[in-house]
Amino acid sequence: MILSQNEYFEYLNTHLNLLFFVGHYKGILEDDMEYEEFLETNFKTKAICRETLLKENDELVNKFIEINPEIPEEQLQILEGFRKNIYGQFVLLKCLSKHAIFKNIDNEKFYAVKALSDTFEELIPDYPAIFELNILPFKGQIIYDGFIKGGSMKIGKKIMESLLQEYSEVKKNNQIITSLD
Repeated sequence: MILSQNEYFEYLNTHLNLLFFVGHYKGILEDDMEYEEFLETNFKTKAICRETLLKENDELVNKFIEINPEIPEEQLQILEGFRKNIYGQFVLLKCLSKHAIFKNIDNEKFYAVKALSDTFEELIPDYPAIFELNILPFKGQIIYDGFIKGGSMKIGKKIMESLLQEYSEVKKNNQIITSLD
């Protein structure tokens, strides 16, 4: 249910470089902050960079690629995945061996999402609950960007029964989305 160590570091390196760029480009970070300092900075600062990226996703990804023409092809593919992201409220419904099942509240679709380095069960032991999440494609699968917000809104028994019934139907009809490519 998690990425391999190599995949995790590949994603993390690309994402953090992009967030570092966003922080500088948008004036969130001090001009003289180096990348190594950014890696050590607090979560709140990285979250502000991430929120800014979500608001101006295409423009910022385009600008990052434009000023970094030497980006390797594998990193370009990861960056292209940010253009296909889906951000919104999701219900974590099930944690399975290969992925977790999330239902997007806005579009009512179910997604099979892999965690990055810690399983969703470790990150979110008290589910089902509603979260703000940003999912995106990565090497033929779906991952989240590493930030999870919320979880304090729990799902009642009747709603959970209804969600599980919906899940059974979409699973039976092979409608669980496993790739955003």
